[in-house]
Amino acid sequence: MCDWLKRNNFSYKKPSIVPGKADKKLQEIWIAEYFKFKQNLKSDETICFGDGVHPIRNTQLSYGWIKKGFRKEIRSNTGRQRLNISGAVDIIEGKLHFQEDPMLNAQATISFLDKIEKA
Repeated sequence: MCDWLKRNNFSYKKPSIVPGKADKKLQEIWIAEYFKFKQNLKSDETICFGDGVHPIRNTQLSYGWIKKGFRKEIRSNTGRQRLNISGAVDIIEGKLHFQEDPMLNAQATISFLDKIEKA
């Protein structure tokens, strides 16, 4: 199969990523609504942007040229221990809120939002 692919002008390589294009009109509408919302905030209110992340603590292998007959090994950990972090940035006060949980689920999200509300 490899010989056929080579004869037919195929090569072994990774594809390249092309960024998605956002709808400029929708972005402009969102920005206008956001600034209107921000101007009408009460003194005891704030705006936070947040998300949950699951970074993996392990080596991510890619391709490389390795001399034939040799095997290149790279040490790694089990790769099964992920961090589960909820985070939010308070753009009014400039504060960073974060919380690590065993799992990101509804209970963890409610706990995190309660933590932000009390801050």
